[in-house]
Amino acid sequence: MASLFGSAMCFFVSATISIFAVALIVVILVLVIMMMLSGFLIDLP
Repeated sequence: MASLFGSAMCFFVSATISIFAVALIVVILVLVIMMMLSGFLIDLP
């Protein structure tokens, strides 16, 4: 399920943003935000 969402998100970003560098930054930001909210990077009590 996670790989399906990851590939769908990357396809969506690549279809909407034509500049490669901007699309790469957007994908990285989305993945970091998802990791923070899921508890992978920050473990809140």
